[in-house]
Amino acid sequence: EKLFRRPLLVAAMLISFALILVWAEKISLKKDNLDKLTWQKVIFIGFAQILALIPGVSRAGITMTAGLFCGLKREAAARFSFLLATPIMLAAALYKLKDLFSSSTNLSSIYLWVGFLTATITGFLAIKFLINFLKKQSFFPFVWYRIILGLIIIFLYVLG
Repeated sequence: EKLFRRPLLVAAMLISFALILVWAEKISLKKDNLDKLTWQKVIFIGFAQILALIPGVSRAGITMTAGLFCGLKREAAARFSFLLATPIMLAAALYKLKDLFSSSTNLSSIYLWVGFLTATITGFLAIKFLINFLKKQSFFPFVWYRIILGLIIIFLYVLG
């Protein structure tokens, strides 16, 4: 696990996968909606998630990139990425909820519901914003974000 927590690895993955996203943006036909997904493409996008085990690789980013490589429109790739995440997030939430109730933490259920509702509403709003953004714009702002963050990490690492 220590191997995967190295700052230079994170920086390299941030920059590398930014460049892969640029490649996907450039070569993708970006014409298909979700109804054009084949089982082979779904499996390809699903397996792309495995790369997110490497620090610096975003699960959502890699699945959207894989969606572009499969010919999806940007907004369709984003929509599928978030649909793909739903079972994973639900399972993780249930697992953590079990831990919360089995611990000695005395947390009122009203706080849990407020937190759950707030996270759900803001999550849906963020997804809606991203999908609307991607209908008109490219992924390039995210490419620049990843490159700049990767360079900052390298710079701070070199400074020690």
